[in-house]
Amino acid sequence: MAKGRVDAFYLFAVGAIIGVAALVTTYLGTALTRVADSLPIEVLEQERGVGGMIGKLEDAVQAFESLEATPGPGSRVAALVALDAASDAASDIRRSYNLDNLLGAAALHAAVSPAIDDALRWTREGVAGRPADAPFVVGLALTRLKEALNESRALSERSRAVAESALRLQAEQVKTIRERAIAGMVAFVLFAATLASLVLRQRRLLAEREAAVEEAHRANRAKSEFLAHMSHELRTPLNAVIGFAEMIEKRVLGPAGADKYPDYAKDIRESAEHLLAIIGDILDLSKIEAGQMTLDESAFDPVAQANSAMRLSAGRAKAKGLDIRVVAQPGLPLLRADARAFRRILINLLANAVKFTHVGRIDLRIAVETGNRLSVAVEDTGIGMAEHEIPLARRPFGQVRNFLTRDIEGTGLGLPLSEQLAKVHGATLTIESAKGRGTKVVVVFPPERTVPRPGVAS
Repeated sequence: MAKGRVDAFYLFAVGAIIGVAALVTTYLGTALTRVADSLPIEVLEQERGVGGMIGKLEDAVQAFESLEATPGPGSRVAALVALDAASDAASDIRRSYNLDNLLGAAALHAAVSPAIDDALRWTREGVAGRPADAPFVVGLALTRLKEALNESRALSERSRAVAESALRLQAEQVKTIRERAIAGMVAFVLFAATLASLVLRQRRLLAEREAAVEEAHRANRAKSEFLAHMSHELRTPLNAVIGFAEMIEKRVLGPAGADKYPDYAKDIRESAEHLLAIIGDILDLSKIEAGQMTLDESAFDPVAQANSAMRLSAGRAKAKGLDIRVVAQPGLPLLRADARAFRRILINLLANAVKFTHVGRIDLRIAVETGNRLSVAVEDTGIGMAEHEIPLARRPFGQVRNFLTRDIEGTGLGLPLSEQLAKVHGATLTIESAKGRGTKVVVVFPPERTVPRPGVAS
């Protein structure tokens, strides 16, 4: 699985965990709220039932008071009906709450139900041989019902206070549970997010380490290829130096002064200069990479340096039948930079252009771009490079190898060294190239490095 896909998977997993946690928290909060809200409703329903029962008992007391005050069949029937209603209300309390609820229905039922049962039995059967309609029996039933009524009222008041206290305690417990649940979910989400962050960070570190290892392998391969290639690059001029010096030393062609000896001396000098140039490139690149490159800056004419660099390449270009020229925009400003480094950049770019161009021309163009930036471009009609070959050409000791370049000598240091020399000046180096259509290398210096010529308005 690709790194990007794995990272996306982890991010999706974290999002899913957070989403689930949010849903669970919301559901739990809603459920607890429902519980908290349902308790007062239940208490109200119970209180309504208890209040109804007490109301029925009050009606029964009033009916028996009327019966005591005005005895008669009608009053007796009304008292019995009221008493039956109170008995039914007490039975409803028992069936509805199973004698176990916040308002103490068990105690209420225990206080009311026996009194109602006694009053019903006495009113229907009489007491101690006295008839059921006797004033004594009615008065005894009324007294029993009043006692039950007073006791039920007292129990109701006490149970209501207990219920209110229980409701407050329950509400606090629900609030505590909700807060702890939310805190737990938040902690879980934070833990999941932290764990996922650590996993992603570990993956990035592993990817960076793998990239560093791969880069080290590439650098090691590049150095190995460089050493193998440099053994040929250094050995060729060294063999010439040693061979021609030995011929002069042993006077192979006769005593000193033979016609060939000056040619041999010239070959020795050119080979030594070639070796010196290779070693100089290596040392300059090493200094730049170590941050020890010191610039000797001054304001100079870039066109003059370009002409000087072109003259050094003109001989090789003409030998290959190439047309090489400098094309400068009129009225160019001076450039504040290290003149030797600037000239070295142009020499390297021109040398590469000559090396990889077999037919056509090479132009070195100097101009001022938008923003007062000085640009130097070396454009050729050579073999060019494919897009994937450009990064290789920019690497130190890297060379683009194919059937068109297999016989071309070189260390692969010219372009990377030019790019590094440009960077230490704050300049940029870009490459445009295509197979069979040539190459264009452009170096653009920042505006602060352009200096107006004396007597020219900026």
